[in-house]
Amino acid sequence: MDVQKLASQVGRSLQRLKAHKYFSYHVEEGGKLKWERKEPIIAQEAHQDGWFLLHTNESIQKCSSTEVLGHYKGLLDVEEAFCELKSYMEVRPVFHWRPDRVVNHVRLCFLAYWLSARLGREWRAKGETEEVPRVLRHLQTIRLGMLKMGQKIHRTVMTEIPKSLNEQIRKLGLSALFATPPRQ
Repeated sequence: MDVQKLASQVGRSLQRLKAHKYFSYHVEEGGKLKWERKEPIIAQEAHQDGWFLLHTNESIQKCSSTEVLGHYKGLLDVEEAFCELKSYMEVRPVFHWRPDRVVNHVRLCFLAYWLSARLGREWRAKGETEEVPRVLRHLQTIRLGMLKMGQKIHRTVMTEIPKSLNEQIRKLGLSALFATPPRQ
């Protein structure tokens, strides 16, 4: 057993778990791992559990402590928005080199999120409880196709809408969009 390799693996594991400051360890010559908890540090951290410091450069007259806390908690909405952008809307890291492209990429991401939030607000007002991405995935099952004969489009056809989706479409006020296929 390589003692140095084992010690290195333990160190990396503790770093990854953010627990390295709570333990001391060493590997004996025979490959046996010896560790102990750093009780004073653990006790100090336990004493501070549930407490956190929020700092702002605004004066108390402009922004009260409850407003600072409210803004901090509002960051959760921002984090969820970025999560939504990265997952459902498939906005992945794009490596732009020109500043104007970076700005436009951020604009498009924000616009996509704004549209999603607006749809969510409007749909909740109509009684829809499902999340916007899930509703949009249901709507994406409806397909549109064109029947061509030679160079001429004979007609536009749409897949049959599942009965389970009809009620949702009606509730959201989208029935007119799906009544007939759009014309070319």
